[in-house]
Amino acid sequence: MTSVEKSDQSGRAGQAGPPAAFAAALRLGEPQTHGSLGVVPLSFWGDRGPRYETLSAALRAGTFHVTEVSDGGSVPALRVINEGATGVLMLDGEELVGAKQNRVLNAAVFVREKSSMVVPVSCVEAGRWHYSGHEFHDEEFVVHAQVRRAVHESVSLNLRAAGGHRSDQGRVWDEVACLQSCADSPSPTGAHRDVYAQRSGDIAGYLDAFPLQSGQHGLLVLRDGDVVGLDFVSRAGCYAQLHAKLLRSYAFDAVTREMSRGRAAAHGGGGVKGQGGTGEQKGKEGEKAAKGEGVGLRPDAALARAQAFLEIIARLPGRSFKSPGRGWDVRYAGGGVSGSTLMVRGVAVHGAFFAAEDGQGGGEFVNADAQAEQRMVGSDRRRAYLEGRF
Repeated sequence: MTSVEKSDQSGRAGQAGPPAAFAAALRLGEPQTHGSLGVVPLSFWGDRGPRYETLSAALRAGTFHVTEVSDGGSVPALRVINEGATGVLMLDGEELVGAKQNRVLNAAVFVREKSSMVVPVSCVEAGRWHYSGHEFHDEEFVVHAQVRRAVHESVSLNLRAAGGHRSDQGRVWDEVACLQSCADSPSPTGAHRDVYAQRSGDIAGYLDAFPLQSGQHGLLVLRDGDVVGLDFVSRAGCYAQLHAKLLRSYAFDAVTREMSRGRAAAHGGGGVKGQGGTGEQKGKEGEKAAKGEGVGLRPDAALARAQAFLEIIARLPGRSFKSPGRGWDVRYAGGGVSGSTLMVRGVAVHGAFFAAEDGQGGGEFVNADAQAEQRMVGSDRRRAYLEGRF
């Protein structure tokens, strides 16, 4: 075993300390706004940790290959082969298209150079199980924020209960079906990418509004004035390749919610932020606007909320699990926030954190029985979307 391998194994499964160090090291940039979204660029003082390539770069170079684990395939697993001389960082939520059905990565994984391994995935195309090609290619986006959250939360629950990186596949399929209903974008095979393709034109404006900043390592996103999540990686050059991918996930979410609001307004629905509603609800929206909250959030208010979110993250209790690849997967939950970091040689090479929504998630780790209850979330959310309550 090499010294690098020894250092990677030096962590310990079990309780992990709060992520105060990297939360304090993140610098907040100038807030940007467009429509219902606000983005605060995140950066560190320079790059940190081991060198690596992004999944997209490695696939383009032809040194990285993703296939089914066998000719027959296995829904929750794929094989990756890294022929390159540099490690490859795969993010949770990156979609892989092809082979027997499209999948999404269940967790961030650091694949060593010159290695082969099996990675945990979830299906995001329920209606296909036949080959469309031998190898997978990646898409230009991280999956819709709600689908990504479903994967992240159910994997965290399963890690606690069974120690594995499997998701609640039923909940993931429910979220994709919900998305099709909300976006009015049916797919013959129930494919997440088909829904995105039908709404990509609506998403384009968000990409223009949030350009990459020099030295940027991540982004913190607000919707209707409330923080919804953040992502960062340890190397700015790699983040530059991921910026548009991550933005599309949040923009896709914003577009589908705006469609839901429009549907509610057309049918006389109430209770939707910024759309229709009772006089009391409109009054509350006016109060939020006067305080610099909600849609069009003032920069100072956006920065204050972003800083408060980082302070919550800094105090979160964590639990460490061996990653499928190099390093340790540390899961955090508490204070209405859940998230994870991939730690390699003591450095967080990737982090993703999500604010709880409508009372779902963000609490302490719970037992496996909670997964059965979570399976009802997809159908409930689909009904809420159609009624304009999201």
